[in-house]
Amino acid sequence: MEKLFIEDKVFDGVAGVDFVAAGCEFDGCRFLNCDCAGHDFSGAVFSDCVFENCNISSVVMKETAFHKVLFKSSKMMGQCFDDCNEFGLDFRFETCNLEYSFFTNIILKRTAFVECSLRGVDFSGSDLSEAVLGNCDLASAIFDRTNLAKADLRSAFNFQIDPERNNLNRARFSTASLYGLLGRHNLNISD
Repeated sequence: MEKLFIEDKVFDGVAGVDFVAAGCEFDGCRFLNCDCAGHDFSGAVFSDCVFENCNISSVVMKETAFHKVLFKSSKMMGQCFDDCNEFGLDFRFETCNLEYSFFTNIILKRTAFVECSLRGVDFSGSDLSEAVLGNCDLASAIFDRTNLAKADLRSAFNFQIDPERNNLNRARFSTASLYGLLGRHNLNISD
């Protein structure tokens, strides 16, 4: 069965049964104010697409491909990104709610998370080398065997990262965030 190819289309306010993505290929499309919660994106390919002000929570992403995709001001709670097709995986997140989502054991090298809520997100076993976590709330986020080499966490906050269980080689932190690296040692850190 041939995939449905959709190019340079704007989807505005699409919701419910009107939104069909599984097995489709989208190139250069914009998704604005769409409610995709609980839908099936399995096998879909998104290239050079933008999702803005969308609800993409609990979407099935089995083998879904994202190539140069921007998610902006979107709700993506509890999402299993580790089910995505890793080949050419390339996305950026700006002002998104990604709470309790899963990015386990995947390559997220150079991925940017800017002003996102990443509370309770699981990054276990992932490669976040050279990633940017700019002004992100990382309360209860899980970092275990995570590669954070050269990652930029200078403005990230509320994180707890064990330097003994994660690769932090040349990662960037602010002095204000030292507690997030040393907190487990029960130290009193003050200015």
